[in-house]
This record gives sequence, structure tokens and C-alpha cells, in this order.
Amino acid sequence: MIKIQKNIFLSLCLITILNSCNPTKPIPNNPDNLPEVVAPTKDQLTIIGQQIFKNETGGKVKDLIFWNRLEGFPSLGLGHFIWMPEGYNNPNFGDGSFPELITFYKSSGYKDQDLPKLMQGNRSRAPWKTREEMYSLYDAGDADILELQTFLHNTFDVQINFIWKRLQAAIPNMVAKASDPVHLQAQFNRLANSPLGYYPLIDYVNFKGEGLSGNDYITYMVDILGTKGEIMSPKRARAYNNYGWGLRQVLMEMKGSESGVTALEEFSRSAAFVLTKRVENATLEGRDESSFLPGWINRTKTYATPLF
Repeated sequence: MIKIQKNIFLSLCLITILNSCNPTKPIPNNPDNLPEVVAPTKDQLTIIGQQIFKNETGGKVKDLIFWNRLEGFPSLGLGHFIWMPEGYNNPNFGDGSFPELITFYKSSGYKDQDLPKLMQGNRSRAPWKTREEMYSLYDAGDADILELQTFLHNTFDVQINFIWKRLQAAIPNMVAKASDPVHLQAQFNRLANSPLGYYPLIDYVNFKGEGLSGNDYITYMVDILGTKGEIMSPKRARAYNNYGWGLRQVLMEMKGSESGVTALEEFSRSAAFVLTKRVENATLEGRDESSFLPGWINRTKTYATPLF
């Protein structure tokens, strides 16, 4: 009993020391003083969508339907939404986000007959079982694939709204999981109130998910805070060595209070840091992701400069 009390006392002392020594502590708990945020305009979402299209496909229409050699599923559309093949299951990705996008089209006013043939009916699974099957049809000029590609290219507005709605839905989940909810909300707000600060927020949540897995701090008392657990994430909800790499982790690593370019630059640095730690922690679990890092870092650099 004495030993347990001693450990608790030492932990509390360590927290006190870290708080007193850390010159960039999270913003104090003053939720009533947080600035309100304004939603992005339709024109802003259009510009953000075009940049995400460039990030995901290099701006190539042909890559709106894409199947990476290293993955067991295709990725489609503006945000490379995952569509799981029949019989393929990956717990890290759930059922994928493309079926959710199909549902979103219908809730946005599209009837089943308005959709491409490959999106009609029950499409919880992709119509192709293998990468070879899909590209064989693609290279042969399959009419159904061409129809799907054209439709996806012509309806970016629906897809960027889908990603935007996903970010909106993610905010309360991230706040609920955060060890310091006010700090996370404050960092989100300073980005949202920056010139096109919604671009890094929307792109990153589509790129690497909400970050509901693992710890939410990497440098700030992470050993004391412990594992935060897991709810769910439509895309990449995982952690290596108990550290996640989603939007929650990026926001929690930020310490500033200024909006504008300063906030964009800090988000860019924080995202690069979190992704670098992901690669380092993946190595501890026997996974080599170092080849992905240069491309990821290049993407985070786009967050530092306003798109308009």
C-alpha cells in the first residue's frame, strides 16, 4: 500500500515539474473565451477539393480509380476513398469509406438511377476482387469503369462536401478523446479562423484520419497520460507503440495561439513531426514505412501556405 501511494505521489510530482518547466503549455481551460469559427464557403471548398485532388492523384483523372500494388483494395474519387473487395477484410480500415460516399450521394439528392452502374444497388463491396481484374478491365476501356471515372470527375462538389461533413462529425469525437479537450478545440479554432485554414484540417482528416487511436500527445507528458483507447475511424485509425498519427495528434502537438500564417506553419511542422514519429514507431513493430515519409512530408508542406 505504501509503495502504491509512493508511486502516485511521484507521478503527481512529475506532472507538476513538467507543467512548471514547459514554457509552451496548452491553452488554459477557458472555453467561454474561445473564438467562434465560420464554416468554409462553397468557393473555398471548391479550391480545397482541387488541392486534395492534386494531393491524392497528382491531378490525374485516370487515377480517380486507383489500386496501389501494396494494398488489397482500390481507392476512388477525389479523396481516394477506400472500397473493399468481396472477401477482403482489413480491421484497420473497416468497411472503407466509398460505400459511405455512395450513401452520401443519395442523401444529397441523387437517385439510384442517377449514379453510375457500378455505384447502383447494394455496393458495400467493390465489383473487382483483385487489382489485376480491375486494371485488365480499365486498360480494355471498360464502359462501366469509364462511366464511373467520368462521374467522379464531374462531381467533386459532392465529394469535398462529404469530406467536410466527415471533419464536422470528427470534431466531437476528437474532443471527447483528448486529454485536454479545450486545448484541442482551441487549436482547431485557430486553424479554422486562419486564411483557408480549413484546407489542412480537411485534407489531413481525409489523409490520415481523426487520430482516435493511441495517445494524443507525443511530447507532452505522454508516459503519464497512458493509452487513450479506440472508438472507430473510417480510414486509418491505428497507433504504433501507443502513438496515433491522425488529426487529433497533430492538433495536440501544437502549442501556439496566433491565427493566420503562424498557425498554418505550426500545423505543417506538427503534421510532419507526427508522421515522422509514426515511421519511427512503426519500426519498433517491425514495419518499414520510411519510403512513404518523403511524400508525406511534401504534402504537409502545402499546409504552410494559404491557397488564396
